Amino acid sequence: MNGIYSNPSVASNATSLTLATYEPKPQLPLSLKAVNTPANNPEYYKRLRQTQKEAQAGNPTKKHKGMMLPGTGFVGPNIYIRTLLAIQSGLPEEEEYALHHLVKISHERGDKYRFDQFPGLAEALIKKVLQISSFFYDVKWNMKYCADTHACDGSTLSGLISTDTVVRKMKTHTRIDPGDDIQTLESSHELGRIIEAGLIIRNMVMLEENAQCISHQPLLRDFLSIVLNLPPHPILVELQHYALEIAEQLTRLLQLEPRDPLYLSLLARLDSADRGMLVTSLRALARIGMSFPTNYRLENVPSKALKNVCDWLLVEDEELRSACLDFLHQFSTVVDNVEALVRDVNVEALVKQLSTLLLYNAKLEERRTKSKSPAEDDDGGSADVARLSKEVVEGLLRYEERERSSQWLRMCFRPDDHGEMTQISLWQAYQAAFLPYQATHPLLIAGDFIKNVSQTFTGASAQVAGQNKYVIRGIQPRAVPIDHRQRELVKCLWHTEHMINGHSSIDGNDGTAGDQECGEWFRDSGRMLEHILTAHLRIPKKNIQASSTDGTPAIRPTMTPNPLMELDFAAAHPEKIAKCRWGPCTHRPAITMTNQPAQKALPTMLLARHIQTHLPDTSPTSASKSRSSRPAPKETTATSGVKQTYLNTLVDDKNEAAGLPRSAALVLRNLARALPKISVEEKGNWKRGKGSAGEVKEEESLTKRIFGGVVMERIWFALAHNFVLREELRSIIAAVTAGGG
Repeated sequence: MNGIYSNPSVASNATSLTLATYEPKPQLPLSLKAVNTPANNPEYYKRLRQTQKEAQAGNPTKKHKGMMLPGTGFVGPNIYIRTLLAIQSGLPEEEEYALHHLVKISHERGDKYRFDQFPGLAEALIKKVLQISSFFYDVKWNMKYCADTHACDGSTLSGLISTDTVVRKMKTHTRIDPGDDIQTLESSHELGRIIEAGLIIRNMVMLEENAQCISHQPLLRDFLSIVLNLPPHPILVELQHYALEIAEQLTRLLQLEPRDPLYLSLLARLDSADRGMLVTSLRALARIGMSFPTNYRLENVPSKALKNVCDWLLVEDEELRSACLDFLHQFSTVVDNVEALVRDVNVEALVKQLSTLLLYNAKLEERRTKSKSPAEDDDGGSADVARLSKEVVEGLLRYEERERSSQWLRMCFRPDDHGEMTQISLWQAYQAAFLPYQATHPLLIAGDFIKNVSQTFTGASAQVAGQNKYVIRGIQPRAVPIDHRQRELVKCLWHTEHMINGHSSIDGNDGTAGDQECGEWFRDSGRMLEHILTAHLRIPKKNIQASSTDGTPAIRPTMTPNPLMELDFAAAHPEKIAKCRWGPCTHRPAITMTNQPAQKALPTMLLARHIQTHLPDTSPTSASKSRSSRPAPKETTATSGVKQTYLNTLVDDKNEAAGLPRSAALVLRNLARALPKISVEEKGNWKRGKGSAGEVKEEESLTKRIFGGVVMERIWFALAHNFVLREELRSIIAAVTAGGG
């Protein structure tokens, strides 16, 4: 045939191959372009209209080519610079614009908006707030950067140092009566801007960097002194609250002298009938100089203020009580202040009231003390990671990493929400188990191993517990390790004197204090018995390799029914079999001195049979799972241990005592430490004790009279029932005992 022969099967195969190898062309991403509309691009239409107008006017762009026309090019300062320049301008409209935006910025961006990034902002705001003086006195404050405040006139304040006579300066001017709270429109707007400026400062000092920066402004202390000493009026209430909140944030950074206007102004606020002012003033006074290493002494506190503070502790107001206790804690750190407190206040009633607050809002709470395992009781330490025997570790080598380390973790550890272990100790335990096999079975690196812990136990996580302390939380070492079938391993309790790589090097004959427990874990009792006989009793193996009849070495059986049949009991050292060293056992086998091999092997075989009585029955058909004469340790779980019920009070995020009970305990501790250092004379005048015999008796009687009776009963009761406050209560009892109470 001249024509070409076509095979249908070949054509079908080619088609199938084409279909099988067909790959569609990748879809190119669509390039979308937004359509300009007046809503999404108003500038485009603005420029378009401008271009159309210019085209109709005869194309003036060529005429102004190269010139920057008004409204083009530079867009102007951002909102932050705009508000700064506006507040510094002094124009009412600009100030209103700036203050409106600064209130919003200081509230929403207070975590990043800082004074040191905008020089002049703090001074401008303080100057604005100082204008409140014009509502009550005929004065307009000016600022002058001079170091001598006496060189400044009556309406000038120094920008370098605070003015000690600022209140006196203000009161030398003519007094203006603002009338009632109805103001003119212009005065109302001006007052609103002043209050907004105070609110901005208050918002910004909540940031630590801003508080540090503005605390170095001498003008700020003058502003606070002026605002707190203005005549009482309804228009001042909001601004004075802001001033006190500013002082509360800044007094910890200041060392105020006893005659400082700000310090005296805060003391004067303690006579206020406004609860909010009382609480904030007490907090501000209690925080004076708190950031400095030396303790600040609150001086010249009026006796009326001290009586009021003690009386306010009787009010069922937790916030007011907390502020009073903070003030008393700071006040009572100095012996002279305690002396004044004893002289002006009924201290016995105060101490009784403080003792009632030790269990304030206490709630019943059950706690379980962790019960120690027997191993922990022996060495007095914490539970260690179980040390697995060689045959158990070699059984894990059939797994590849990471599964090998996961199996080891499940065997030796358990999940525990309250458990914690350092990463270095966990890594060292892993290395101790598998390092001898590193040549053939490489280990994980430390980072991968720590990650594998979290993957093995879902609740475990690597955390930083303190400086240079890295822990794994969520796991706890098992007291009894388990195998992959959840069966408990058995522990070797044989005692040795020295341990080298888990094996005995020198075994003593009596239970000395230097004895150590072997502590290796085995899968069953048979392997552990073989371990005791070979590793501890040093019984050698028989030389079963014999010659055949034709002179060639005999082939050793690949499987021995009983491994103990390979041991040469007759070759055991007599000192090794002189005593059973299993736990507390004191059994001593009878040793007969003979040269017959059968007789020499008998004591060792009898000791082996005796040792078997200590070992647990690990056979699958065994009904009894008794571990040994010494009970095996139990797992320490969240529900194990002794359950106790406490009357616990408030704790903070660090699980430490907090709230009114802790503050009351600290005040009691200060009083208990200071009372032995003061004594009373016959006339009732209080003085410092000199240490004579008669004064020592008076000091002891004073401490006993104030802390005796029902007060100490309450303190002891709180110590017995309040777990979180135990350290503070112990210090109180120690101070009272040292003072003769």
